[in-house]
Amino acid sequence: MPINVESTSRDQMHSSTVSIPANGMPLKDLACQTVSSSNMDLTLLLLDSNQSVSIQGFALISAVLGSCRVFGYTMHGPFKWDTINTSKPVHPIFVKVFSPASSSRLQIENVSLEYLNLQTTHLTDSGHASTADKELNMHVEIMRLVKTIPNKQRQSISCIVAMQRSKTNIEKIERYLPIFQNLFDDGVPKKSNNVFSIPDESTLKSVDALIIPDTWALTASSLLVNSFTHNSNICAVGPKNSGKSTFTRYLINRFLERHPEVAYMDCDPGQPGCTPNGMVSLHVINSPLLGPAFTTQRDSYRSFFIGSTAPKDDPDFFSACVLELVNVWQTELIKMPLIVNTNGWIKGTGYDLLAHFLRYLLPTDIVHLSLASQADSTTEIDFKSIFPVQHSFDIWKIKPAPSDALSKIKLNASDQRVLTTISYFMRHATLFKNQNTQIEVKYKWDLDTPLTSRIPYSVPWNHVRIKFFSEDVS
Repeated sequence: MPINVESTSRDQMHSSTVSIPANGMPLKDLACQTVSSSNMDLTLLLLDSNQSVSIQGFALISAVLGSCRVFGYTMHGPFKWDTINTSKPVHPIFVKVFSPASSSRLQIENVSLEYLNLQTTHLTDSGHASTADKELNMHVEIMRLVKTIPNKQRQSISCIVAMQRSKTNIEKIERYLPIFQNLFDDGVPKKSNNVFSIPDESTLKSVDALIIPDTWALTASSLLVNSFTHNSNICAVGPKNSGKSTFTRYLINRFLERHPEVAYMDCDPGQPGCTPNGMVSLHVINSPLLGPAFTTQRDSYRSFFIGSTAPKDDPDFFSACVLELVNVWQTELIKMPLIVNTNGWIKGTGYDLLAHFLRYLLPTDIVHLSLASQADSTTEIDFKSIFPVQHSFDIWKIKPAPSDALSKIKLNASDQRVLTTISYFMRHATLFKNQNTQIEVKYKWDLDTPLTSRIPYSVPWNHVRIKFFSEDVS
């Protein structure tokens, strides 16, 4: 499957389509230059100091030189220009990036160390990618390509990003329903000798790029710094379609800059970020969430099936479940920073549920998102009246990010839920040993085998445990 690349200079804010050939020659007279390997599936993006690259499709990416950021997740290249010829071999660690046409295109942003304003770590020190994403000979080819860049051209290049085609089967999800057609495929004929193919300019412009507002970035930076002075638990609150899910996923990626693991509590059963719909869950996130929900399904640390996409169908049961998730975090994961995504029901009974949850959680920070068109008394919340007088917390008011109004494929909430459910059930689990010889589970989509052809899980009746909330059972 292809990755489509569009380059944007933040100074001039102009765009141009970039083709990525596989003949090993850099492109000239383009906003973003590239160098591609003729020996393996590998392309290097050469970025100047104020440049970002929008992508569509899916790929594996790794920082080689300088620092780059994708949807809040920062990667640091292990090499510098002045040590490129004497550097020891470093095996690149790639992360998966999914940017389908159903949502705004993600961007690879070149960021300076001064902008980051944080102590950096080398790529090889990161624990956010599995050993399965390492290729033994990849570093040799990367170094060979980097050394082919002329010295006079190196002065303008402050970041190099390596890209590979991702080895997944997620693109096959397009054939399940007509609405999913061209989800990853842009419809442009592919050349057999190309690593990636690029559509024409009109196709690229049909899907808008995801621009992270400055207020989001500044708020995330402040929350990240504060997380080292106290045990953070951060709650995102706002009405429907205000961007809570997008912000919490962005914030998780930012926190992974400095925290090896982040606890994530998803209290939105309508469109959860890491599980199928109808569930509330608590997760331990140790790798970035770079894509929409159907591409980032994760095993939960603890979860409860609500059986509905809205809390209003059984408010008491919903409340009992999310409060139990708080108990689990407080007793088992308290050393991890917690990021909470709430649901968008904040009126009437929904407000009562939210207030009860916040009083129980006692968050250190509340991020309040409100739609500009709804900035009135119906969406304003007096948080100080919810908590005890002695509870100290900070409120961060931010505006939502631009919507996906320009997305080429229109998927409503129901379509998104179907897409996520298919993705969840069509994952295939494999066991492997990590570097610490611990058994881990790795998932890969298997969309060629129907569910009816798979062996179901079986559990003996004497192993079944049922826990009832809120009422006694005799």
